[in-house]
Amino acid sequence: MSFCQEVKRELCRVEPKKLHCREAMLYGVMRLSRTFPAEPVVFKSENKGFADRYAQELAVFGTLVEVQSDLRRIKGDQPVYTVCVPDTHQRALLARHFCLDTPGLHPPFVERGCCCAAFFR
Repeated sequence: MSFCQEVKRELCRVEPKKLHCREAMLYGVMRLSRTFPAEPVVFKSENKGFADRYAQELAVFGTLVEVQSDLRRIKGDQPVYTVCVPDTHQRALLARHFCLDTPGLHPPFVERGCCCAAFFR
């Protein structure tokens, strides 16, 4: 297992205790997505634990999430996992809640120290 994979696995073990930290963590992933919310794909990763963790966090907010394994896009000996939100309405709700249509960072998601850590996680 690569160093990067080990770091991702370790970061997935950290459980944000408060709702605002969970939101900051999700905000970080969605903010860095190149295609979300215009397309269903939130992100792709070769780390299944990472993909499953963020899918579970999105599900906590009532979002229907799919984690797909694309065997055609194998990196080394690892498949690539894609986390998707297929429903257009749910993507729009997430985009609105997380202010994804505004440029830059939205301060309420990252103003607390604990939330900054969760955002970068």
